[in-house]
Amino acid sequence: MNKRRHQWLMPLPGMELLHIEEANQDEITIGLETSNTPGACPRCTSTRVTGYGRLNIKIRDVNLGARVVFLNIKRRRFRCQQCLSTFNESIRHISEHHRATERFIEHIGNLALQMSFTAISRQYRLDEKTIRNIFNEAQHHRKSKSLVIPPELVLLWTPHLLKHARSIWVNTAELSLYEMQSDIKPPTLQATLDRLIASGHTKRIIVPPDPAIIKTLQKAAVIPLRLDSRTCQRLVNTICLPFLESKEIADYQQQFNKFTEAISIEEFQGLYHTVMQPPKPIKSKMKHVMSSLALFADAQYPLFEKISDECDIQLYTLANAINNQFARRSYEVMHSVMILDQHLHKFKRIQSSPSNQTSDVFPCPENQLDYYKMDYGTQINLLNARLSALNLPVSLL
Repeated sequence: MNKRRHQWLMPLPGMELLHIEEANQDEITIGLETSNTPGACPRCTSTRVTGYGRLNIKIRDVNLGARVVFLNIKRRRFRCQQCLSTFNESIRHISEHHRATERFIEHIGNLALQMSFTAISRQYRLDEKTIRNIFNEAQHHRKSKSLVIPPELVLLWTPHLLKHARSIWVNTAELSLYEMQSDIKPPTLQATLDRLIASGHTKRIIVPPDPAIIKTLQKAAVIPLRLDSRTCQRLVNTICLPFLESKEIADYQQQFNKFTEAISIEEFQGLYHTVMQPPKPIKSKMKHVMSSLALFADAQYPLFEKISDECDIQLYTLANAINNQFARRSYEVMHSVMILDQHLHKFKRIQSSPSNQTSDVFPCPENQLDYYKMDYGTQINLLNARLSALNLPVSLL
């Protein structure tokens, strides 16, 4: 390999090529030397600095084909004539947390969405722990750049994904994921709830019939809660299914379904006491549902809210895809894919006027329609498509 070809393939600004060593067929070491103008002292900001020797550092760079590439960089040290402190020369495009170039770290972070950590470890001769750390850092960086608009109506969905219950906050109007968390513990729920309260934008939260979750969210006593009618109906139907030969239990199931869909407060109150007294054969199994209902005031109406059929189907498809097609992938990968897709923005057309400007940066003339980029989170249908595209057989990874 000649010098000119390497500089074209993978140049680093401020570096001069010294040599290229090919120790064997699998590894290349490239010698580089910094050539930047000396900067100011980081301690006193004085520009009166002089050379104070060099320090050799060896870091990883992106592979050239199947060959592992190491960069052996001669890094200069300086001494400040003002405060007499010494410091190393700062080098651009080198990772602050890993002995590697930034492009190598970015490459590994993106590759972890498509390959298992074990496969990457074999191919790039890296420790799996290092790969996981790189992946998590990339995930947090993406998340910090994604500012999602809190929804007015949010559904707290708690499916079992990859063997554990997760808390997923869904924007039901835009059919998008606002937040995805690894568990349903109170501190985890409280963190997202605090953000929703601080925004002042969320009007209602649809919750599952889980007493622990309801108690956690009711402590804030700011955003009204509604029970998810579909989840309640499915749970009760499952409980009643083995006893449908009993007319008493069949009638109770019918009354409960009417209760969740009551269209007036009179109908709701008329069915309330019947529903709160389930038949003896299913009474113990209904304890979870009864405890959830008891946490709300008797006269609260409406108590239930029903999500759309489209939202229900897309969430079912998402859970099925993750649990069946990605059974051997980690939850962190799923979460990172969701965060990555939070950049799938939607545009909303807004009427602007001088008295109600939607943007101070891009004001519109009176009675003019303009488009503003509104980030509502990860679009569920696009996330389903992305997960299908990433569904590579584990044997090939």
